[in-house]
Amino acid sequence: PRPPPQHPGPGDDQVRSFLAMDYAHEPGTAFAYNITCSHMLSQIITRVTGLTLHEYLKPRLLDPLGIRDVVWEMDLDGRNMGNGGMHSKTLDLAKFGIFLKNKGVWQGRQLLSREWVETMTTPHIFQRPGLSAEENDKDDGGQGYGYQVWMGRHNSWRAIGGQNQLIMVIPEYDLVVASNGQIGDEAGFNQLIYNLLDGMSDKKLRRNKDFDLQAAIGGYELKHPFPEPSAAPAERSRTLRYRMHQNSYGLTGIAFRFDAEGNMYLTLETGEAVHNIPFGLDSWKMGATDRTLLFGGTVYANTMNTTPMTTAGWCSWTGADELGAYYLSLFNNGCQERFRFNFSPDRNEPTVTIVAPPPR
Repeated sequence: PRPPPQHPGPGDDQVRSFLAMDYAHEPGTAFAYNITCSHMLSQIITRVTGLTLHEYLKPRLLDPLGIRDVVWEMDLDGRNMGNGGMHSKTLDLAKFGIFLKNKGVWQGRQLLSREWVETMTTPHIFQRPGLSAEENDKDDGGQGYGYQVWMGRHNSWRAIGGQNQLIMVIPEYDLVVASNGQIGDEAGFNQLIYNLLDGMSDKKLRRNKDFDLQAAIGGYELKHPFPEPSAAPAERSRTLRYRMHQNSYGLTGIAFRFDAEGNMYLTLETGEAVHNIPFGLDSWKMGATDRTLLFGGTVYANTMNTTPMTTAGWCSWTGADELGAYYLSLFNNGCQERFRFNFSPDRNEPTVTIVAPPPR
């Protein structure tokens, strides 16, 4: 199909518009990344079997691998997204990578044919056929594409999801890497793994007494969204409520509840719903919210209504009359929302600003 496709909406409308598109090239002759092609595979399985993709895979693959804690988003017609939206644990991603590295074998059972796995992880088309082999050898982006997997250098391959969450397999080193984290620099991450290959061995590692694991891990701690402590005294056991006039965010009311433990609970009211989000004052607070669609549009619509979703929130007084609040959604990786509330003394309601996330 002609890239990039534009679809009027998910579900059956998306299928119809996808199939109605003209071809720009003969199939199999040119590469164009198109996630709707992947969703069509889910549609086909559901049409043929009468089962959603999750229902089909559960007894055949997920249950045998012990992958149980899965949330899989659906389109508006109730079919699992074939191009993403599956939420699972990092350990389960690693299980899937090990399963494929072992050519479809799990605990002695051949769940998927060896021939299929080999075909799946073989390049069938190349992204940039016009470049020389020497030019392509310097970049993972030119190693080819298999069946839903990207080929890489060192005979590696990767299954990549949203925000570059991935499973990387390098069979020659018996290596599987799984990441549920947001990877902003994909090429840099890949190179980091490749740099470790020469030092890998099947021999037992010698203990390094000078290495402080906790200190090394601490260096990767999530940075505070507001580096300076609050510029105003903390509100204790107080609730502030406001009715909002017409605004671009569709807010009809806002409430701020400060408790004695130093937490702030934000309530956002719209014409359709009321949402609560917890924050720690100058600290992270783990919590949950039923809010699934951010103002900034940095999250997929959660049509499965999987709530509550886990959050980590932090707020700080960034000025005498200004409160900043930031939270991460732990349901859709990399999704975040940052608010700035200005409590001007001459106004009956706070000024609300949604701060766009920094460019990746």
